[in-house]
Formats: sequence, structure tokens, C-alpha cells
Amino acid sequence: MHHAFGGHGTHAALPTSHGGAAGHSTSLAKGGADGRGSSLASWFMVSPLDIFSLCLGFGVAGLAFQTLVGASILPWIAVAGALLFNLAVVRPFLKFTMRFVSKPSEGLEGIVGHTALAVTRFDSEGRGLIKVSMDEQSVQLLAILDPAELHRGVNVCKDDEVVVVEVDTVKNSCRVTRELSE
Repeated sequence: MHHAFGGHGTHAALPTSHGGAAGHSTSLAKGGADGRGSSLASWFMVSPLDIFSLCLGFGVAGLAFQTLVGASILPWIAVAGALLFNLAVVRPFLKFTMRFVSKPSEGLEGIVGHTALAVTRFDSEGRGLIKVSMDEQSVQLLAILDPAELHRGVNVCKDDEVVVVEVDTVKNSCRVTRELSE
């Protein structure tokens, strides 16, 4: 006779609809109904650097205190040394070094909606050069005037302001409008 749960060699599905173990783990994975699951999950997310620093702290504390304390208390001191090394040395050092990390580039797509300055007068086909600030640098691009504005006879002269409305990363160019900049 086989039991529903347990027993040697039997596999039974855990109930999920009545708050069983599988239902509980699902709510923790999703963050739980009260939001505590996400903070609980963050405690279990350990990076390789954390693992390395914990192991290093554990080993150094174990070696440093092996002759000073008894064998029964040494593992606890080593665990405390591991946590202290990670929390008091490694994490503050990482926090300090992250202050020097630069802002990631948005690429050409990041200039959509930005105001640009016409470097040249746009030709009869609505093409010209613009200067736009991208990642705190001045960049010149080929710009094409919006076809509706070109059809209406809108002219773009040197030093006119235009707004970038679309970017073509393959051609390294953009479509601009003059009417939105006014």
C-alpha cells in the first residue's frame, strides 16, 4: 500500500490551491502578497564577489583566531569575520568605486526629441548637417527635413533650431522638424 505523501519511491504532487508548500513557494517567488518576498529574495541573491569575500573573510578570521579560541567557538568567529569583512570592507569599497562609473551611452536613439542646431543651410531636397549634444559631446549628423514640411516649402538656414524626431542608425542620419522648435 502506498501513501499519498512520503513513502519509499513514491512521487506525489504537492497541493497548490489550499496553501500547500508549492503555493507558498510560488508566492515567495512572485514577491508575496504583502511585498515581503522581494526583500527576502534579495537576501539570497549573492554575487560571485560576495561569495569570494565571504570565503576570504572566513579563512582569514579562522586562521587569525585558531590559536586564541577553542575549536567549538572558532567556526562562529570565522562566520562573524566573513560577514564583517564583506559588510565593512568589500561593500564600502565597491560603493566608493561605483561613484566613478560613467553614465551609459544612449546612442543615437537617445537624441530623439532633442533640440539641434543647423550647421549648414538645408538643400532643396531637405538635407543638411545639424549639431546636437549627445552624451555631453557635440556631434554632427546628416539631417533630413520632415517630408511634410519640405512639401510646404519650409526652409532651414544655418543656425536655425530643429528638433530630432527620428533616427536612422543604419544611415547614421536623422529626420528633423523645424516647426516643433518654434
